[in-house]
Amino acid sequence: MKVIYGTKGRPKYDVKYYGNTEQYNYIGNDIYDFSHHDINQFPYIGDFEIILVDNEYHKIGNHIKFYSHKNGILADFPWWDHADKDIKNYNRNDIPNGILNAPFDDFEEGWQIVIFEKESFVYVLIGSNPSFSRVFHTWFKVDKHEYERAWVTLIEHLN
Repeated sequence: MKVIYGTKGRPKYDVKYYGNTEQYNYIGNDIYDFSHHDINQFPYIGDFEIILVDNEYHKIGNHIKFYSHKNGILADFPWWDHADKDIKNYNRNDIPNGILNAPFDDFEEGWQIVIFEKESFVYVLIGSNPSFSRVFHTWFKVDKHEYERAWVTLIEHLN
């Protein structure tokens, strides 16, 4: 994996993967609604950025990953092939995000990501059960403005 671009322009990127020491258990019905969950326990990532990586298989194009210099790779979109080509046509309204009771939710074979914002944070959860995870192995929060800034920087770089 070769980093093509990072929204903070670091000279070197560590490819270790971040993971929580405990799983996050979703309790609720079949529609995600985090309004009754204690989301204050989400670990804060203070050095969030997005990196664009060249996949070694080349035919599937570049992928994006959420990254922290301190913690490594936070999350990725493993099934989003040629992400750079899609993001070229993005604007602010296309940034993956949702709200507490209607989060952004994407899934594919053995992978799922849920993203929502509340007040000044964006919350991200990664699960391995396609379509409706109740247990998330990775979960964290980032500053809302940093999240948006990283996406806008990437969009502008690709345009």
